[in-house]
Amino acid sequence: HGADSPKLLPVMDKLLTAYAGLQDANAGVPVLEQKLALVTKLKGEKRKEVTVVMRDTAVAETVRGKHEKARRMQRKALSIYEDTVGEKSEEVGLLYLGMSFTEFTDPETGASKLDTAPKYRNKGIEILESVYPEGSAKRIALYSDQLERIRPFAQGGGGSGQLARYAKELEDKLEANKGGP
Repeated sequence: HGADSPKLLPVMDKLLTAYAGLQDANAGVPVLEQKLALVTKLKGEKRKEVTVVMRDTAVAETVRGKHEKARRMQRKALSIYEDTVGEKSEEVGLLYLGMSFTEFTDPETGASKLDTAPKYRNKGIEILESVYPEGSAKRIALYSDQLERIRPFAQGGGGSGQLARYAKELEDKLEANKGGP
């Protein structure tokens, strides 16, 4: 079908699912870059579909330690999202969570940028809370995923009491959304 065939997209998605399951960002990035090029060619550069692939590629680049490349992609995706879906959309909320991950995991930024990660995280969660109804599976997954990511740091004493307080806040929100006490 050729290198520009839309029929490649489902195959790429299956490969990306396998690489994500294997936690192999090094193998996934070339497929993501190929998918980004193909989706850009098929849909146009400033389209929501392109930014989804850009967001996923930025997360993979962060995992590979290429934080500056991830930031460039995230800034570009945010600009496109602002023009296409507005700031209060699920896509933007997820992008902010990815941006928080990039800042939090960058060993080069040091303490000077560690305040940026919680700001992005909080903005992402605020947006997603406005999009996901209370008690919905997506809202429960949001809290569960965030709690899973920070719990090792909050319990390990890897930060101030701020992380422990945030973990408690997430636990409370999770229980409230599950219909717990």
